Amino acid sequence: MSIIAKLIAKLKGTGAGSNGAAARQPGQAGKEINSKNIDLVGFVDYVVRSLVDHPEDVKIDTDKDDRGLVIKINCNKDEIRKIIGRNGKTINSIRSLVKGAARRLNQRANVIVVE
Repeated sequence: MSIIAKLIAKLKGTGAGSNGAAARQPGQAGKEINSKNIDLVGFVDYVVRSLVDHPEDVKIDTDKDDRGLVIKINCNKDEIRKIIGRNGKTINSIRSLVKGAARRLNQRANVIVVE
């Protein structure tokens, strides 16, 4: 189970899920990478929805480019300031956590806020 999945499980108060165990089965390397990407996206989704007043309006999109996985956050314009935080500290913290987790997975990831 990845670091991000453990963090989400801890925040939600659930135990270790079967997702991590299934990803470690031999011969399933492709599925492991996909589930890890989902863990990164799930982490961003969980944190952003926790920050805003209207979590139903948050949409997380992913894209791949030459630099790796790009996680795009779409939300109401009024809520963008809550995601960015004072002087960008909140979004920079989210980016640091995602980049650190992606590095541990031998991947690259970036988080952007779409206005």
